[in-house]
Amino acid sequence: MKSKSQKHSVTEMILGIFTLIELLIVIAIIAILAGMLLPALNRARETARSISCINNLKQMGLCSAGYSAEYGDWIVPAQLDRQGSCWYQLLVPYGAKFTTMNPAGTHGSTFACPSEPIPFGWSYTNGVKQFGYTHYFVNAYLTGRPYSTAEYNDNYWTKLTRLKTPGKTLLAMDSSQTGKFYTKSSEEFSYRHNPRSRSNVSRIGGGTANTLYVDGHAVPVSGSYMRAFPYSSSPLIEGLEWTNGKTGVGTPIFL
Repeated sequence: MKSKSQKHSVTEMILGIFTLIELLIVIAIIAILAGMLLPALNRARETARSISCINNLKQMGLCSAGYSAEYGDWIVPAQLDRQGSCWYQLLVPYGAKFTTMNPAGTHGSTFACPSEPIPFGWSYTNGVKQFGYTHYFVNAYLTGRPYSTAEYNDNYWTKLTRLKTPGKTLLAMDSSQTGKFYTKSSEEFSYRHNPRSRSNVSRIGGGTANTLYVDGHAVPVSGSYMRAFPYSSSPLIEGLEWTNGKTGVGTPIFL
């Protein structure tokens, strides 16, 4: 016959086994829930970053409007001249926050997109050149293109009064080009918000690019949306009053 102490030890052993099984079940449930919740949390985090990026662009829109109001309706140029201030510097007096090249100090800048993993600096990150001063670029068809020397439609500064549909004409957008601060192609946009892969932020990568239109509204666009536009009616050039880019939108910049 078993003693009381033996009975207690068997009971404790059984309870210990059940406690261990319960603990393993709880751990398994937590792991399953974490697997379900983490993607949702990551999406929520990226949504917050994208909203912050949109707000950056809206701030640029307000600053650009301030620049145009002070300078006779001229849209802020990409660069004043070959050695002059660039558009992101020209917007600072109107409320944009800009810092000099400093990977630590540039965070919080109006021109720093929180979704962009490549920082600011003079060196390389994982073999990719770092960004210089801004994660965004402007539409060269409106702002002119520095170093352009031919009579192309990007060799002019543009007045707001020359735009037929400001709400359909792009002014600034997410950039994938670390060495440029202006663009003429949606192929160069960075579709970095919610892409299928961080290694692919092109327009076939499944993400969206945040864009600013001349009227001040900012929205995300997909690569498929931009691809649907014929080149001749792209939002980069739609709404511009010109024929072959030579209808006196302004004095040629660098001729």
